[in-house]
Amino acid sequence: MPPVSLHFQHRCSDVKPLLPAYVLIEYGFNDASIPAGRLIPRCGLSAFRENLAEMIRMVREAKGIPILVVNHPIVGTKTPQGNRRSYLQNFLPYQKAIRQVARTTKTPAIDLERDMKRAKVPLKKLLAEDGLHLTPGGNLVYGDDIFSGFCRVLGGTH
Repeated sequence: MPPVSLHFQHRCSDVKPLLPAYVLIEYGFNDASIPAGRLIPRCGLSAFRENLAEMIRMVREAKGIPILVVNHPIVGTKTPQGNRRSYLQNFLPYQKAIRQVARTTKTPAIDLERDMKRAKVPLKKLLAEDGLHLTPGGNLVYGDDIFSGFCRVLGGTH
């Protein structure tokens, strides 16, 4: 998935005709990435926050209900990014930013990282060798956690 700054321009027009509806908004992994030869992320943290808040505003304006998704946990990778820091070090501020935007905009959030850590999901079963992408079993856990979080947001139980 492209960073939020690029994706935002294309997807809002795709989603708007489907509103009102619930809209799950999940970004951060590609935004935090700092490719080799670069020193700054694909989408800076300030712009990341602003774009999330703008997506939330647009969804609400169209009578939709936005729900932010805090990404699943990851482990540090051995390969440093362009700024010589690990992907995990570059990514963690984006997780915090998603939570911050959820609080400041009063938007419900499904916190996959928190939920998976509380459930003591073993990361070796959840993540592929790269420490970032989900395994087939990790995708099942992800789907279950999204469903459970969605039920919580709706006020149901699961």
